[in-house]
Amino acid sequence: MKPIEVRKLISDRVWQTLEPAVTASKHSTAGAPPDLTEREFLEAVLYLIRTGCPWRKQSDRLEWH
Repeated sequence: MKPIEVRKLISDRVWQTLEPAVTASKHSTAGAPPDLTEREFLEAVLYLIRTGCPWRKQSDRLEWH
């Protein structure tokens, strides 16, 4: 099944500004690699804040379950 294209909450221009700070943080090398990119995760958090939607009700592409 083709993934649903989700409208971006962060424009490419804003992401270019935020990306260095977001990707500069240290990531754990333990466990499986993350399923989401840093941008996808940040957009999911912003969506949650904007809508009040619980994380479990986020899109299936976030693979909560």
